[in-house]
Amino acid sequence: MILIISFTSFEIRSGDDDGTTTSSDYIIVDTGQDKCYDNSREITPPQADQSFFGQDARYDGVQPAYLDNGDGTITDLATGLMWQQADDGNAYDWEAALDYAENLELAGHEDWRLPNAKELQSIVDYTRSPSTTGSAAIDPVFNATSITNEAGNTDYPFYWTGTTHVSMLSGEEGRSAAYVAFGRAMGYMNGQWIDVHGAGAQRSDPKTGDPNDYPYGHGPQGDAIRIYNYVRCVRDAEVDTGVEDLNLDSKAVPSQFTLEQNYPNPFNPTTHIPFQLLNSNEVEMTIYNLRGEKVKTLVSGMREAGSHEVVWDGTDDKGQEVGSGIYLCKMVMGVSVSIMKMSVMK
Repeated sequence: MILIISFTSFEIRSGDDDGTTTSSDYIIVDTGQDKCYDNSREITPPQADQSFFGQDARYDGVQPAYLDNGDGTITDLATGLMWQQADDGNAYDWEAALDYAENLELAGHEDWRLPNAKELQSIVDYTRSPSTTGSAAIDPVFNATSITNEAGNTDYPFYWTGTTHVSMLSGEEGRSAAYVAFGRAMGYMNGQWIDVHGAGAQRSDPKTGDPNDYPYGHGPQGDAIRIYNYVRCVRDAEVDTGVEDLNLDSKAVPSQFTLEQNYPNPFNPTTHIPFQLLNSNEVEMTIYNLRGEKVKTLVSGMREAGSHEVVWDGTDDKGQEVGSGIYLCKMVMGVSVSIMKMSVMK
């Protein structure tokens, strides 16, 4: 697998058994990490002509834009990924985790999967951790099961990815898979269990086996070996991320209806939002800000098949004018969802 990094997105290319190459684009999300380290200590964030150790402390870019869909799923409008809002409270070895994801039916969708390492890393919130906020390193819009770690302390799980860990050791190829620690990344050092790597660390575990075979962890830092880790599934959402100049294909709009671009756009103070329905149905149309907070409900109830148009006057549910910026119009009919970006300019 080759990882090609650009300023605001990355591309993962992988070779298939038949010799063909597939590629996927993902948006790099600002994780909130604001410190840099060399091999042994914290350092001043490097300048353009200095060595770079892989942290994003100088990256101030795409912010997560979480939208609670109200059905047990969260859509990140920055990446176009839909996430399982809560894990199921169970730990699995890697093969069982794959089976769980492939058989999950949630919110009317059956195309769930284990996230790859970069996808899962995109929802880590480095401003949160068990030590600093008493929580998992993830936005509170998500739910994470609490566990008891190797030191006997309340903590949060490791979560599997679908990414196989590359090993240079003979006989070890494909034996382990990557996980991301949303709690402490424990290791056994100097005769005790401590948080060696910190919340948000990416490590690897054997895909199968008995964790009791590793009473003092594994490797020079005694990394905790759990083997049975938790799962937060992901799927591609039917949204346009709205991120410019990445040459990303927009997701298809559901066939049951069409949400058309508002006009004028940008607008002040009012805009028109056209939509088409193939069949009569219950429709919800809601305005959100980029923090995923509800601003105003425009439509809620039965609408007949045909052409419709809604006018938004730039106010919230309390009648107060909203500020300039980007807003999201979310339309829901049954299990189909479409989201459109609009600009208020004052």
